[in-house]
Amino acid sequence: MMAFLHRVVNGGGSLEREYALGTGRMDLCLRYGPTVLGIEIKVWREGRTDPAKAGLAQLVDALPLTLWV
Repeated sequence: MMAFLHRVVNGGGSLEREYALGTGRMDLCLRYGPTVLGIEIKVWREGRTDPAKAGLAQLVDALPLTLWV
């Protein structure tokens, strides 16, 4: 994952990070030209519910509607 991110940034892209310390998550926004990639990283711990559904809902709310069309 980090190798991919570094290649994009080194190639002229940008990476914005939002750390939510203590909550088990981190949000990333990767930009390269007209392409915008939202990445929601969550910690999946044994004995807890799968965070994928909540992560997808957060991405849908965070990214502009035009990116989904």
